[in-house]
Amino acid sequence: MSMATQSVEFRAVTGQTITAKLFSAGSDTQVASVSATEATNRKGTYTAAFTDIAAGEYQLIAFDATPIPVASWWVTLAAPTATYEVYDKANKLAIADAVLTESVLDHRSVNNSLAKFIWQIRNANLTIEGAVSSAITPTTLTFSSNVSATTSAYAHAVLLFTSGALAGENSPIISYTSTNGVFVLEEPLTAAPSNGDEFVVIAGSHVHSVADIQSGLATSSGVTAGFTEIKGAGWSSATDTLEEIGDASGGSSVTVAPLQATAPNRVAGTEIVTYINDTSPIGPIVVTDGDGNAVDLSALTLKVCVEKIDGTVLANITPSVSGAGNNQVTFTPTSDCVVKTGTFRWSLRKTSNNQVYALGDFVVDPAARISP
Repeated sequence: MSMATQSVEFRAVTGQTITAKLFSAGSDTQVASVSATEATNRKGTYTAAFTDIAAGEYQLIAFDATPIPVASWWVTLAAPTATYEVYDKANKLAIADAVLTESVLDHRSVNNSLAKFIWQIRNANLTIEGAVSSAITPTTLTFSSNVSATTSAYAHAVLLFTSGALAGENSPIISYTSTNGVFVLEEPLTAAPSNGDEFVVIAGSHVHSVADIQSGLATSSGVTAGFTEIKGAGWSSATDTLEEIGDASGGSSVTVAPLQATAPNRVAGTEIVTYINDTSPIGPIVVTDGDGNAVDLSALTLKVCVEKIDGTVLANITPSVSGAGNNQVTFTPTSDCVVKTGTFRWSLRKTSNNQVYALGDFVVDPAARISP
């Protein structure tokens, strides 16, 4: 009966007198032990010839003459006579470390690869790392750093501290100056940072300061147009206020309500639509406050501003005040207001500051006279 010779080649330090021992995988039981022979021209390569070893995975440990282990390998044997190559069985931690330290840069251009996906996430969440320096005395709003970039490069980004007593605190960046890497924050920190405190600038973020937002709202053409519609062409964003529109008495409590609602010093039910086909008087219009009480208009200099729907002012008319409570107003549209058919707006205003007291529409309609 012929016997199978299973030759196993492995590497060890050259010039050794080596005994190669086989152990079943995961076992301390020795399966075989033979002397190994070093190759003549391939120094450090040894061959151990085993006979009729059962097929399976084994650990080969090489011992020198002492005997001290000088090499350890794994090999999978089969039944036939053959030369078998050994392999190193890396542990799971070593494999994980190798994967985690693999350079994403080497594989980021491969479509649908995990490396490219990680690269995209990295770019979408790009952060600039830095640390506080001692170039200037830090405050809760200003400090120097080791960050170097073009001045104002990080304006409107968010800065987040990652170490030190301020770890976790963040604030939008008002400005950045390349000289000494000085940052100016919008919101004060709970304390001045210390030299060496680490932070990141979240470059993918972009926020505006409260002051910038307020400034933008104050000068917005849309906002100005909206108040012009309520208060008329005399509206000025520089001098007129919400209080002037909502509270004629100048008190501290301001209520701004839709035109269909009852608001302070505004006629109850402002959708007063009168149909005329000539310069017939419109009124009397009853002006009340938010509680339904009469507003005494006798001491005020008033005008009625008549406008097209697009806000074009057609005329400013002096109204007449009547009624026991001096809160009823009547006005007569001028010929300029009724030369064409259509809907026109009127607003009862204080002449000195355009304060609005009452609002309504009238329709020039040749087919109608007066309609409720």
